Amino acid sequence: MVATSDLVVLATVTGVERGRVSDQGDVVKSTRLLHAWVDEHLFGTPPVGFMTVEDLGWERSGGREVPWRDPRMIRLEVGDRAVLFLHGAATAGQLGLLDDQAGYRVVGADIADTDRTDPVVRRIEAMSVSELEQLVHEAAAAVRRGELEPVPEGGRRPGQRP
Repeated sequence: MVATSDLVVLATVTGVERGRVSDQGDVVKSTRLLHAWVDEHLFGTPPVGFMTVEDLGWERSGGREVPWRDPRMIRLEVGDRAVLFLHGAATAGQLGLLDDQAGYRVVGADIADTDRTDPVVRRIEAMSVSELEQLVHEAAAAVRRGELEPVPEGGRRPGQRP
């Protein structure tokens, strides 16, 4: 994930607002824009202090709006700290989560355990924050040496370390 990410950070969500709207006929989906303060830069070109990340927002159908959820992803809220693997141009403020393995809520010194079943997610959620940071730093060094390359869009390398 590090090689495929443009930016990896430990950040705190400081605000949430509505983003883009997609009218799909019977269903209208809108994204959320998570405003976050970068607590620690782990990889990539660092943004300046604050950044905005586009995330799953809300889904409206039959006059009722509910949070747009994906069971493979976490839903971050104001006050949450998280390790985020991001893609996009930080300078243009157009960041998004890399994929469904790209967000990990932090609770104290640990990565929070969720009910996500992906094997990579399960392995990462069993780590402490410092263990994950160490793996990110090791992967970043391997990227700089040319030993790790980005995963092609839509593809994952089975068992690949984060």
